[in-house]
Amino acid sequence: MKSNPNEFYYPRNFFSLIQVLAFIDSEKSKKKRTLFININKKFKNIFDRKTILFFREFLLSYFDEIKFIDYYRNIPTISKSFFLSRFQRSKIIKYYEKKIKINKNLDVSTIYGSGDDFEIVLFNILNCKPSFYFLEHGYGNLREARVAAPNFKNYIYNKIFRILYNLNFISYLPVHYERYIGILSKNINDEIYFNSYKTNKKISPKNITNIFNKIKSYIIKKKNFKISKKKLQILNIGSLTISKNKDELDKLFNQIKSLAKNKNDCFLMKLHPTFNSKDTEKFRKKLKTFLKKNKTQIHILKNGFLSKLPAELLVSLLNIKKIFSDMSSIPFNSSEIDKKLKCYIPFNYALKNTSNKIHIYRDVKHKNFFYKIGKKVLFI
Repeated sequence: MKSNPNEFYYPRNFFSLIQVLAFIDSEKSKKKRTLFININKKFKNIFDRKTILFFREFLLSYFDEIKFIDYYRNIPTISKSFFLSRFQRSKIIKYYEKKIKINKNLDVSTIYGSGDDFEIVLFNILNCKPSFYFLEHGYGNLREARVAAPNFKNYIYNKIFRILYNLNFISYLPVHYERYIGILSKNINDEIYFNSYKTNKKISPKNITNIFNKIKSYIIKKKNFKISKKKLQILNIGSLTISKNKDELDKLFNQIKSLAKNKNDCFLMKLHPTFNSKDTEKFRKKLKTFLKKNKTQIHILKNGFLSKLPAELLVSLLNIKKIFSDMSSIPFNSSEIDKKLKCYIPFNYALKNTSNKIHIYRDVKHKNFFYKIGKKVLFI
């Protein structure tokens, strides 16, 4: 009798993992599941090993096995040339095919990947031919997938690489993701494409609140965690910078201060887990000085257990009622999950005054995209 097939899951960050748990709850399948967690220290959306080990018992109620991997593509060294980059990525994939240890004879039905080629590493090792699903881990991929309908040139290029792959000349494969899993796709009616292939279905995981409640109970029980009596509000400013226009900066600071209306209100500043900038640090210090001068409480999450958790989870764990954020997936995710939560984004300021330069052009060009995914976000 044939055993149940396996599924491989490779989320890029903690909130993506939470979405996976909600998806698994809704599927209710009996397939065996393996979770791959990347703990490479240079990895952009790094997981904290100690935090995952803390949640190990909880995660094993969803997965049959958890595998820690050390995987890194070193993107800055990869060429911007379409052809050359694929050959470079092929070498990286081939290198990791030898390092990653899995049973190549496993019957795997689906690989849930995140677009950084690790799913290709797994695919190449296996003797079977599983399907690919894409796991959302931010708004960037969805923003680009909406406008990535294949032109003739890219269609031909990807056909060439697939032929080279089938002839065993390269290890890189233009992946066809059959489904896209992520809550930000809920309000997107556009067709989406990856590698010139149309993704057939978008799935927005439901009942993420239920997962939050389970995690909250697990934390309280295991850490004897106590909820603060202060009314906390999250300041998610991992990329904002000081505007050259003093009036614009003053207006922003006063908007932030106005959210703390009572003496018991306290801002909780959440730093980005991997991205750091001197310009943003200057903004953060200036804002902190301003708030203290105006007798507004502020606490910065730099280290410790809570700093390793995604802000979306902190909203539930700490009973957060308001979020003030830069251009980040956090307010879009959180406003979709908690209908009572108020999420503020200083839209025009955040688009212009950011240290995360890689997103400026694309975010400005596709401003309407943010209104679609942020129907409940307050753009100020």
